[in-house]
Amino acid sequence: MRAEEAKSQKAATESGRHSPVDSARNSPPAFRPVAHTRGQRRGDAAAAIFAKLRASYEKKTRDGTVTWQEDIEFMKLEGAEDARLRKLEADEEYDRQPSPVAATATSALFMSDEELPGLPQSDDDASDDEPEPRKKRKRGVRTRDVSDDDDDNDRPAPKRGRGRPKGRRAGKNPKLMGADVGEDDIDEVLNRARSSGKKGKAAGAGKKKTALAAKGRTQKRKSEATMTNLNSIMGTNVFNDAQAVSGLANQPVHSGVRRKDKALAALLASIPEPDQKIGKQDQKYLDNAIRDFTGQGSVKAAPDGNWELKGMKTTLKHYQVMGVAFMRRRERDSYEPKGGILADQMGLGKTIMMLANIINGKPPEKEEHRATLIVASPALVSQWRAEIEKHSWSKRENKHGIGTIIESRAGCRLQSNNSEELLEQADIVLTTYHEVGQSYPKAIFPPQLVTSKQKEEWWKHHYEENRGILHRARFYRVVLDEAHAIKNHKGHISNACRGLTAKHRWAITGTPIMNNIKEFYPYFKFLQEPNTGSYKLFKENFCSPDDPDGIVKLSAFLRKFMIRRTHLDRLFNARLLDLPTPTEHTQWLEFSDVERQVYEIVKRRFIERINSISRAGGRNGLEKQYSHIWTMILRLRQIVDHILLVQVTVCDLLERSDFEKLDRITTDEDDAEDGTNILLHLREVLKKSKSSLAGNSATSGAIITEDDTAHIGRIDMDPDEDSGGRHGKTFRFRRYLEDLMHSDQWEKIRDRTVCAACRQPPQDPHVTSCLHIYCATCALDLQAYAARRGSDQAKCSECGEAYTSLDACKDVTDFVRSESSRASATPAASQTRTKGKKRDDIGNMSDWIGMDGEVLPSAKTRATKAQLLNWFEEDPEVKVIIYSQFLPMIRILKKMCATEDWGKEAVVEYTGNMSHDSRAKAINEFEADPAKKIMLASLKCGGLGLNLTMASRVICVDPWWNNAVTQQAFCRVYRIGQVKETKLTSFCVRNSIDEAMHNLKEKKQMEIDEVMDDKRRQNLTVNELMRLFGPVGEDDDGKPFIFPEKSGEDDDHPGIANSDDEDLGNEA
Repeated sequence: MRAEEAKSQKAATESGRHSPVDSARNSPPAFRPVAHTRGQRRGDAAAAIFAKLRASYEKKTRDGTVTWQEDIEFMKLEGAEDARLRKLEADEEYDRQPSPVAATATSALFMSDEELPGLPQSDDDASDDEPEPRKKRKRGVRTRDVSDDDDDNDRPAPKRGRGRPKGRRAGKNPKLMGADVGEDDIDEVLNRARSSGKKGKAAGAGKKKTALAAKGRTQKRKSEATMTNLNSIMGTNVFNDAQAVSGLANQPVHSGVRRKDKALAALLASIPEPDQKIGKQDQKYLDNAIRDFTGQGSVKAAPDGNWELKGMKTTLKHYQVMGVAFMRRRERDSYEPKGGILADQMGLGKTIMMLANIINGKPPEKEEHRATLIVASPALVSQWRAEIEKHSWSKRENKHGIGTIIESRAGCRLQSNNSEELLEQADIVLTTYHEVGQSYPKAIFPPQLVTSKQKEEWWKHHYEENRGILHRARFYRVVLDEAHAIKNHKGHISNACRGLTAKHRWAITGTPIMNNIKEFYPYFKFLQEPNTGSYKLFKENFCSPDDPDGIVKLSAFLRKFMIRRTHLDRLFNARLLDLPTPTEHTQWLEFSDVERQVYEIVKRRFIERINSISRAGGRNGLEKQYSHIWTMILRLRQIVDHILLVQVTVCDLLERSDFEKLDRITTDEDDAEDGTNILLHLREVLKKSKSSLAGNSATSGAIITEDDTAHIGRIDMDPDEDSGGRHGKTFRFRRYLEDLMHSDQWEKIRDRTVCAACRQPPQDPHVTSCLHIYCATCALDLQAYAARRGSDQAKCSECGEAYTSLDACKDVTDFVRSESSRASATPAASQTRTKGKKRDDIGNMSDWIGMDGEVLPSAKTRATKAQLLNWFEEDPEVKVIIYSQFLPMIRILKKMCATEDWGKEAVVEYTGNMSHDSRAKAINEFEADPAKKIMLASLKCGGLGLNLTMASRVICVDPWWNNAVTQQAFCRVYRIGQVKETKLTSFCVRNSIDEAMHNLKEKKQMEIDEVMDDKRRQNLTVNELMRLFGPVGEDDDGKPFIFPEKSGEDDDHPGIANSDDEDLGNEA
């Protein structure tokens, strides 16, 4: 065997290929392992052991008996020894001055003036997911070659991997596969992939364990804990996770002694006897993690039983120490990437861990480029500034603390001749994704440029001339917060972030992927992982259906540089966080009569439009109108929230017969007693649902179905129960119909109304009992025809039913306008701020949401009020966050709160159309003012990254396609620092788009996740979209159509279930 391998090695050498060790020795100075060039320290036993192993390896090499497995193992051990020596130097530097020494020579850390980012990939390029011809290939990781570069225009910083010799292509020598990875799991997976399908000798060679390899692997297993929970990478349920560990003990603490060894011993002693075995192993992991920090004694036992890091005010929990140690190891590693992904689940303290890494990982004093650039959303920039001041000492207070902090964003940009130098010499620079995008030039090629070479030359000059300060400056470390902002690898922001220049790169996100594993590609590119290659190769290596080991290989790489822990993880056989177990409850509601009729009218019109598109163009026509169908779904979701959200849509679709039906329903609208009973019943249902969840842990987080709640008549309502203020006690929709009749929209409705018999505009229109419109003469003709056939009743030619009455349609002169409607005719103050486009749509109509007086209630606003009353009764000091995806819904909720005397004194808003300063002020008021008890927040703006532990209750008014988004919003309150029990209540309406979305999520959760990205919506087929409106069939020509469904009977007690892109008017 060895003779064969020696022969193979010799042949490789003759053909110009080299062994991994040769590659390392021929690599650039910045990368070359230097363990063998540094003198052994006196008394350094580890160095002596490594010297013996190196001598043994070199002897085998000279004899030609070394195997390629031994090549790889020695590379790993050499890298580990190199990292150990670097840490010893860093510790010595840390003792001399407040910052550690550099890990490598600075001359190779940054791009030279000649090394410019490559051409960014355009959004106009072909779809990422277009079908590719399948071809059989050997399993394993295919690395990039020259031909692949032609398919990869996405090269922000095209640099040769530091582990490869110049002029050579990785992947040609099988020995190099995995050699520059440096992790046992990657080597094991790649070896297995290479040997798949090969038996006998190849398999035997793969299993062979040398003494050198065994020693290295044993050391690895004993020193490091598993840091990456890959089972949760496609998403997890925080409620289920918390419930699963609710019976476990809290994290053990030491007695507060200052010495580390005594603290670790006390920590182990506090663990129950049955957990001692696990505890000893975790104690060892924790001890090794503490040793990984730079500087002797930089981490000490804290009086509160946690761990104190020099430069930090806030102590670190055990699992946080291990997380920061992981980051310190990555930044000292000899192999790329010298950073990674911090992907702990929301609420585990990622900000504090990154801040600890920044403080303990400061560059040396001689380093020119010292700054850590943190990129975040505008709201999170302010939060980062506050978190830095809260958790870390300043340089003036502690020599290990944070020095200069610079904010570079709108309103805070540097105005200086040496702005680059100021940025590079600061400790921390805070900026936004928008600023990074503004700093990176856009590649809009002149039309006369045809060849790739011409474009490359143009881009080089264009980039050099137009790049902004963030891309001229060179940073020591770049941190992307909420890094899923770069998930579209062709997007400008993604290209801009990858074009930043830094030695260390970190991506922070609690949801690294929301669609599929292809979204890891931009992370790999940002981190400059050497094995990434082009997008085409990345998909082939890790996402190909022809390679069942793809996800296994990807997992191996992720374990190298990604931290992922969830609330389900354990340390010392105890839960990571001591937080009260959260509860989740979804309450199903019923429309009122008017809401149901408006919903069915709009839905019926949408079905007619979709069927018309299908008849005209078949499936191709539907594909072309895909976005239009999504807009229809959006409008239905808005109606379910509140019918006033779709004022323009209702006016556009309403016909004369629809108006007549609504007129009849609203003649006798709900009286105050009916509304009060609904509110009281809602309060009782919500209370009983809460108690059922509390009494049965198995139902925690479950949907409450019809069998779990009860009718009004079967619930004993407390006569003394408070029904709150006026909102929801009456339902006065008639005034909006009056406003419609007295506007120019009424003329449009009349003009598009046709007689059901002659299909012409009706003359002297009359309405039948089945609510269809006829000319007076056409109706008489129908009656005469029925009489000739001996029938007492004429049948409607539209629906085929016999009608019992025929009445003249009302006109404006017959419709007496109420006093309340006249008082509301003038646009309210809030309406005057409405955009011009919206005002043109509604003509001279009033803005229905902004009309004076009480706002119309809906099933969801009534339920929201009832839930608030319950929570305020339980705890008068409780703070609540109400999320909605629609800005107009937030306006309605604000008016509801004003009606309930929860107005300006108790409510703050947090939406995307507010300025940065206004949003920061809202959060400060919500935290500091006890009177501010309700925050109305848009889901997209207020559901990411914020720390809102001052609140403990969350209401989600409208469901989203992906449950992970809702849970991410909930985790603004369920996180470190929360001391109260947290609860999430969601509202859904029966027999509506809410229920269709819920059923589809249950059936096809993985496919629905891919709908989250607007550019990827077509992962949901047209037929699946159509089924959201009703059952789908096909005609004789194979064209799909939707069966119109007859709406069910209205409920006796409406308002409850009968059971035991951000612009005005659109999504917020």
